[in-house]
Amino acid sequence: MQDNPAPRICSVDGCGAPLRATNTIGRCREHAYIPALGAVCGAEGCGESLRKDNRTGFCTPHKRAKSRGGPVPKQDYSARVYKPRQCPDCRAEFTPHSANDERCPDCQHTHRLALRAEREGRNQRDTCSVDGCGAKLRTSNTIGRCSEHRYIPVDSHVCDADGCEQPLRKDNDTGYCKAHKYATARVPVRICAADGCENELRADNESGYCKPHAWQTATTRASRDRYYAILREQSERRRQQRAVCAVDGCDRRIRSDNTTGRCAEHIYIPLDLAVCSVGGCENRLRSDNTTGRCAEHYAKHWEARTCLADECERKVNADCADGYCREHRRLSESRQQQQKDYYQSRKPEFQEYARAWRLANGDEHRAAVSAWNASNRTARYAAQARRVLAANAGMDDFDRELSVAYRLAIRHDPCFYCKSPETAHIDHFFPLVKGGTDHFWNLVRACQRCNNAKYAQCGTAFILRGRL
Repeated sequence: MQDNPAPRICSVDGCGAPLRATNTIGRCREHAYIPALGAVCGAEGCGESLRKDNRTGFCTPHKRAKSRGGPVPKQDYSARVYKPRQCPDCRAEFTPHSANDERCPDCQHTHRLALRAEREGRNQRDTCSVDGCGAKLRTSNTIGRCSEHRYIPVDSHVCDADGCEQPLRKDNDTGYCKAHKYATARVPVRICAADGCENELRADNESGYCKPHAWQTATTRASRDRYYAILREQSERRRQQRAVCAVDGCDRRIRSDNTTGRCAEHIYIPLDLAVCSVGGCENRLRSDNTTGRCAEHYAKHWEARTCLADECERKVNADCADGYCREHRRLSESRQQQQKDYYQSRKPEFQEYARAWRLANGDEHRAAVSAWNASNRTARYAAQARRVLAANAGMDDFDRELSVAYRLAIRHDPCFYCKSPETAHIDHFFPLVKGGTDHFWNLVRACQRCNNAKYAQCGTAFILRGRL
């Protein structure tokens, strides 16, 4: 294996920076432009090393002559040599002495003489014929007047403004100069009459006040008072033309768009109904009031009615259904609890009695159930939704598909309870109200009589009780 060569370092004394393999000058980047024995800055007291390509002899801080102090030495351009040029007049080539030499020396002298003659000829040109105007005219000017007085004839009029003698142009039809062209410029400047206000007024201002202080004038105040007085008079006239409330003793005015004939306070009180039935109260009743009493006397009982509890003489409201006062209403609730306990103790007997009544009065029972379902559709739908949720409890998609297939499979089976061949229902052997589900193993075929008689019983209890 070949050994790696030792890395090269910068050749400047004291610098050990490594060099790249492509470096051919033998110095690092910091000393690339500094020769091994480079010159130093020529400024007094500065020993800064100069770069290899430095031609000024000074470092960057002392590059300009101002930074070195003392008088600035003039640069010597005598050694400069410019490229030969072609003279634009004689077409001869010559070597210019400076960058501004465009012509050869002979042509340059001729050109200077021509410029001098042109200046002398310009001074000898005619001046404007208007008195007091010494403007020089062009050689092509044939009217004898400068551009300022070109359109002003010698015998022209002056501005009509007081104290202005500005001559007018020949085509001026207003009779005023440019400064007094508008009427506002010809009117003397006026100041606002308000104390401490120096705002200038317009020429058409008759009040003597500026806009912020115009309300101080008596004319403005009188005009404003007349305006508001007219508005108040019109408003009062319109109000007097409105109708009065139809309720006796009410003198309020109603709006023009009011079609009831009553004010806002009496708009909901019909005038063709009776008054409150309480003696001495003349408040009229609303159309939907069925109690015969106004809102003030609605909750008060005006008849002699006492609490039904023993030895209680408290008065109760007329709309009290149970007839007990607030203190003894708990006793009635306790009696209701006693009735519930009594029903729970004899619940089988009451259910057997209800079942027997439904069998004996089937048509009447079905008519009552149909009427209730028709008048309570929301409750019926809610009960049906709860039934569906209870039936699908604990079932997944596979269980539901299996339940549908099992219903189709037993659709021709006889009744599970009485073996009757005429079956019209699918019954849950363990009822839904007691925790049963819609799994296939809980479904049996049943006739209408057995299904209605079973109601909410378990299938085993129904069979043991003789299907009655």
